[in-house]
Amino acid sequence: MQRRYSWTDEYILQLPYMRLKQLMIDSAQWEADENRESFRQHAFVAWHHSNSINGLFGGGKTEPPTFIEFLDAMGLGEGTTEEPDFETAAEVVEYIDSLFGHQLEG
Repeated sequence: MQRRYSWTDEYILQLPYMRLKQLMIDSAQWEADENRESFRQHAFVAWHHSNSINGLFGGGKTEPPTFIEFLDAMGLGEGTTEEPDFETAAEVVEYIDSLFGHQLEG
């Protein structure tokens, strides 16, 4: 809240509890929205670059996903309500491989 509203600790501590609670919830949501937008911007760069080099999305053997499909697959789409739940690092690698349509070497 201090960053968003430029308030001092003293000012924040003088707020009524219910107002403080609501502001904290709003600030957390605002922060999450900002972070999500930043992730979406980075995803666009990755998607665009991957399509430009024609390599990450199956090496040109299949049609690359649209940006909306890419966002949905990465968990950043508008319709995304839940994030994938992984137990192991191998599950993460398998999931990433499925997004890009091929096995990563290494």
